[in-house]
Amino acid sequence: MKKIQSGVLYWYKKFGRKNLPWKKTKNPYKIWISEIMLQQTRVKTVIPYFKRFISFFPNIKKLSQSSIDEVFFLWSGLGYYKRAKNIHASSKIIQKKYLGVFPKKFSELIELPGIGKSTAHAILSFAFQKHYPILDANVKKVLYRFYDCTKFTNKKKMEDFFWHKAQMNLPKYESHHFNQAMMDIGSELCIKKPKCFYCPLNQSCSSNKKKIFSTILNRKKKIKKKRIYLLILKKNQKVWLQRNSENEIYAGLFNFPEIKGTKEIEKYFVILDSFSKRISNKKIKFSLIVLKKNKKYKKFINDKKGIWYDIYENELIGISSIVSKIISNIKKNKYEEKNFLCIF
Repeated sequence: MKKIQSGVLYWYKKFGRKNLPWKKTKNPYKIWISEIMLQQTRVKTVIPYFKRFISFFPNIKKLSQSSIDEVFFLWSGLGYYKRAKNIHASSKIIQKKYLGVFPKKFSELIELPGIGKSTAHAILSFAFQKHYPILDANVKKVLYRFYDCTKFTNKKKMEDFFWHKAQMNLPKYESHHFNQAMMDIGSELCIKKPKCFYCPLNQSCSSNKKKIFSTILNRKKKIKKKRIYLLILKKNQKVWLQRNSENEIYAGLFNFPEIKGTKEIEKYFVILDSFSKRISNKKIKFSLIVLKKNKKYKKFINDKKGIWYDIYENELIGISSIVSKIISNIKKNKYEEKNFLCIF
């Protein structure tokens, strides 16, 4: 055990990713933001978002005083927008309940929206150097191969096994460096085609001994197909956007109005363009539509939920990558070349 621990720590000192922006601080607020952003998102993608977010909101107080639209604006394009909503909600709780001082107890952290066991452990480990193991996707991948967990058929039992081993392997000293090393090994070395030669665990790794490198088999969700019609309304250099409700895709963000009902679409609209995008377990075909001539548009929009959005100004609202793509095409006059775009 000590040989494994010392090997991992030595590897981290020589090769670990110590220059990431959130690794240069012990500030729990900044570490929390990075941990939430890194959920289901690559490090390379997160770095510019993290830097911009922290420059706008350098502390809990600033974030708690912001509007959800400002937070969504900075999150736009990063995806999984519920994370942004949870960060905003948590900042208000921390400011009110803990007077802006970041909680240092697991029992307090786990109560905050969007913080689970591993995220709470990561904050306690990296910000406060407390003795807590981390079990993110990269660490799971390393443990799965190291202990050859192909025998597990029960997901809950395998998860419990991972937590047990993560705790057992954690060294008494420098546990925060060990945690980061395990994450780095999973991200950089224990990949689809593993770089075992460089791995500090290669001598004891079951998968390396067998030269069989399995991956955790997640149950594949059935892909659901859906079609969404988005109404494009343009007035000079502004387009009409309205806030999506909680039960719509990209909840809380501003979007082009979604039009439902095949008969209405055939009667009132012309299809301008279509493209598909995979979102979670859904494959969505987005069709952009415009009104036929002499059709009044106001019956299709919600005045209370929407705004005329200036496409040449960075207004502080959240828009998805889909909306950004459409606006970019409007700026390039892609649709006007087809003489379809309705301008009022």
